Amino acid sequence: MKIFHFVNTKVPPEESPLREVDFHTLFYPQELVSHEDLRKMERKIRFFPHIEKKEVYFFQELKGEQFLVILNIRSLPEERDTFGRGGIYLCHGFLFPPQLWKEFTVPRGLLTLVSKHLFQNLSDLRASSLVDRQSGNSLPIEILNEHYRHLLKEDPPTLLPEEQQVVVMLVEKAAINNPWPIIIQGSPEHVSNLMNKVSVVLPNELKRQISWDPGYEGSISDHPLKIFGFSGPPPNISQAVFIELSERGGVTAISSTPDCPELFEVNHPYGRWLKQRFQSAYPPKKEEIERAYLLLIDGLKASDKMVLLLTGFPLGKVAERLEPDELIFQRLYNNKETHQKIIDLFREIFSGKEFKGIEELLFRQMDGGKAYLLLTGKMDMMMLLEKMLQQGEWDEDEMKELCIWAKKEYKQSENYPFITSFLYPQEKAFANEILENQALRKRLLKTLILHHNYSHTHLEQAGFQEQEWQGLEESLKANQGIKGKLRRFLG
Repeated sequence: MKIFHFVNTKVPPEESPLREVDFHTLFYPQELVSHEDLRKMERKIRFFPHIEKKEVYFFQELKGEQFLVILNIRSLPEERDTFGRGGIYLCHGFLFPPQLWKEFTVPRGLLTLVSKHLFQNLSDLRASSLVDRQSGNSLPIEILNEHYRHLLKEDPPTLLPEEQQVVVMLVEKAAINNPWPIIIQGSPEHVSNLMNKVSVVLPNELKRQISWDPGYEGSISDHPLKIFGFSGPPPNISQAVFIELSERGGVTAISSTPDCPELFEVNHPYGRWLKQRFQSAYPPKKEEIERAYLLLIDGLKASDKMVLLLTGFPLGKVAERLEPDELIFQRLYNNKETHQKIIDLFREIFSGKEFKGIEELLFRQMDGGKAYLLLTGKMDMMMLLEKMLQQGEWDEDEMKELCIWAKKEYKQSENYPFITSFLYPQEKAFANEILENQALRKRLLKTLILHHNYSHTHLEQAGFQEQEWQGLEESLKANQGIKGKLRRFLG
C-alpha cells in the first residue's frame, strides 16, 4: 500500500527545487497530484505562531479517488530565514488512499503508519531519502498489510451524551451540506480528540463531507473548511454553531447564533438510526455503521449476499453472526426488492421436518415484527405459530391446511394454549383467555365445527351454549363455500 506525502515550508532558496524564498511546497507526489490539486491543498495550510502543532483533516479528490489528507503543521521557533526572521512552520501532509482510510475506525490511527517518516524539523527533511531534491518529487511510503492489520481491531470509543449530540448534528450538516460553520472552543489537541472520536460513528460516505482545522484564529470567511477550533476568542460571525469544551476536553455547551433549533433536529434517516442506536449498551461497530447507511440511504438495492450481511443471517460460509438492527431489518423486510430474498433465507434456516407442510403458511402471513423476533432467537417457530393463531392470521382454507398438518404432526402444546385449542382440541380443556373473549370464542367454535367435526354433544360438553352454535349455523348457511361441511355437521 502506498501513502503519498508533500512538504510545505520555508528553506534557503538553494535548498528549494524551485529556488523560491518564501513559503511554498518543496516536494509533492507529481505522479498523483496536479498543480491545481496542489493549490487546493495549500489553501488549507494556515499557520499561527502561538499554536505549537496541529493536525488538519480534509478530503481531496485525486485521479478520481477520494484521499484523506492529514496535514501535520508544527511551529519551528528555532529556525530563521535568510533575513533572520522567525515564524517558520513545517507542514508535512499525508495522502491516504480510500483503500486505507476506509478501513480505520479512528482517522488519527492512520498517522501511526507514518510516524517513523514524519518530519519533526528541517533537519529530518534534509536527511530524508523520501524526497528528490532536484525534481521536487516526493517518493511514496510503502506500507505492508501486516504492518497495519493489527491497528484495525481498535474498538470504537463510547460517546458521552453531549458527544452524541455533536455526532447527530454533524450527520445532518454533512447530509444536507449545511453551510453554517462550526466553531469549537478549546485547545487544538482537545478539538482534534473530539473530532476523531465523533467521526468514528460516521459512515465513510459522510466522513468525506466532514473536514476540520483544530487550531485557528481570526476571520474564517475565506477558508474552504467549515469546522474550526479556537483556543482564543471566537470569530465575530453572524451565523455559526458553537461547541464549548472544558479544560479536560469534554463538551459543556452547544448553541447557535442566531438561535436556530432546526439545526439540532434529527431528520436524516441515518441520524435517526444513530440516535436510536446510542441507547444500546454498546456503541455501533464499523461494519454496522456502513451496513446501516447503505440500507437507509443507498436505495435498498441489495444482492442476496448483501441482504444476508445486512440482516445478520449465519448462512453458508458466513460463520460470524452480525446482530441485525431492528430498524434496518424492518426496512429490508417491508421493501419489495428485498422482502422475497429474506423469505428465501428464512426457508433455508427455519424450514425443517417438524414444520414441513405449513412453513409457507407461517412465512406468508408473518409481519416484520415477528420475523425480527424469529431471526434474533427471541421467538421460536412454535411461538410464531401460537401468536399467529392468537391473532387470527389465516382464512378457513388455510386453517384447514393447519388442522390437517396437526393431525399428522403431533406437538407437545400444553404451554401454547392457542395451538392446543385450535389444532389439538380436547373437550373441556380450552384456555380461559379464549373462552372469556367473545371474538376468540366464536373463532374457536367455528374451527371446531369446520375442521375437527365437533358435534352438538361435543360442543355442549366443551362448555358452549346451544344459542352459540345455532347463531353460527345461520352464518355458515350464508357461506356457499362451506355448504358441504355444514350439511355434514347438521346431519
